[in-house]
Amino acid sequence: MASTGLVTRRKQGSFALYRLQDPVLEKICELVCESLRRDLEAEVKRNKKLLRKGGRQ
Repeated sequence: MASTGLVTRRKQGSFALYRLQDPVLEKICELVCESLRRDLEAEVKRNKKLLRKGGRQ
């Protein structure tokens, strides 16, 4: 990805640190993370409801 210009890379000791170079990629990552967060929150909510129902039986 570094060779295509999508990310920049710099060495720090024995590590290579990468950073997104293209602001469009950063926005895509934000959108995907937000979507995943919403999905996970909905799943947690569903699971909590199931647990409450199971505790009442």
